[in-house]
Amino acid sequence: MTEEQAFCNQFEEECKSLRSEKIMLYGSGEKTEILLKNVRGFDFQGILDPKLEGEHLYGAEVVPLQEAVDRSCIIIIVARNHIIPIIYDRIHLFCEENGIKIYDFHGVVPEELLFMGNEEGAEKLGSEESVIVKNATYIVVANNAMKRHILKKYPSCKSEFILFPMNNADNDRDGNGELGKNNSGKPVVIYSGGLQKWQLIPEMQDAMERQKTSFDYRMYVSDTEEFMKLWSDRERPDTWRVDTLSADELKKEYEKAQYGFTLRDDIIVNEVACPTKLIDYVKYGIIPILKSDKIGDFVENGLEYVRIEDFINGRIPLEEKRVQMVQNNFSVMGKIYDDYKKGLKELQEILERI
Repeated sequence: MTEEQAFCNQFEEECKSLRSEKIMLYGSGEKTEILLKNVRGFDFQGILDPKLEGEHLYGAEVVPLQEAVDRSCIIIIVARNHIIPIIYDRIHLFCEENGIKIYDFHGVVPEELLFMGNEEGAEKLGSEESVIVKNATYIVVANNAMKRHILKKYPSCKSEFILFPMNNADNDRDGNGELGKNNSGKPVVIYSGGLQKWQLIPEMQDAMERQKTSFDYRMYVSDTEEFMKLWSDRERPDTWRVDTLSADELKKEYEKAQYGFTLRDDIIVNEVACPTKLIDYVKYGIIPILKSDKIGDFVENGLEYVRIEDFINGRIPLEEKRVQMVQNNFSVMGKIYDDYKKGLKELQEILERI
């Protein structure tokens, strides 16, 4: 798989809940070109770049930022890390001119860069973040864990917080069909996602090797060749599949799975996260397999899961208990969906006052 294909697959996975939305891409570089030429099924309305307004690039029009507001678009920033502060400056000025300041904190960017070894980028964006927090009227957060992190990091923060969980366009789907999944054979254990350092792929592979005969593994990753390189000389499971699928194909696989890996270390980057895969697992009646339970607000809201050490030692719930866990987790997703609707209403009311 090429780097371009991996990038497109990652975009489709992370943004799949936005397929029904109008989208503006903020940035006019190579990655924007790759998305517009290769990704299908998204309603790309145009490109945002103040220096190129009125031009046409890659078959799309470059429009003013106000146009995105007028068309009620979702804005997706497509830029390299060193460009992000510039984009934040542009958004900040735009909000000030309209008499309001709204910022979307989706992940702890300085901490993520530091985790990846980019100390210079972490320091630069840390300075930008402190300015944003100091001047923001409203801060949009995906979970209460992020709110706690910001208030701990910036005790003098006076902003009003709006809780607005991500990737929740279809969280009200009827999941009852996922209660009685076919369990005539081996339980199906799924993984869907990337191979980044924080995904703990080697630890997941170790667990699979330890339980290589008891489960049917479905590994759907952005780069199958890299996954197999990471697998190295481990013994392979008796039943498994390693592949790359589209978002629609993944939904069909979710309907078959009973368990799903979401392994994370107990660090701040993960504590404030709202992983797409974990939301999808719960929506489709898949019991998460966790290493750390400090992932967003899920466990705080009552999420039931299987600990990785229990999985390795073959301690998984009986079917009756598994169904009860799925039903409980549907209630957790209902709580998150209620938070989504409330946050959406608050944002709409704010925008109407602009």
